[in-house]
Amino acid sequence: MSKSIFNPKHQQIDISTKIVAGLERISEAFKVLL
Repeated sequence: MSKSIFNPKHQQIDISTKIVAGLERISEAFKVLL
C-alpha cells in the first residue's frame, strides 16, 4: 500500500483519500478485535 495515502498534506488536497485512509484504519481495528 502507498504511504502517500497517509500523508497529511495529500489528505488536505484530496478529501476522498482522507476518507479511504480513515476506512483503512477502521478495518484494521476490526481485524484486531475479531
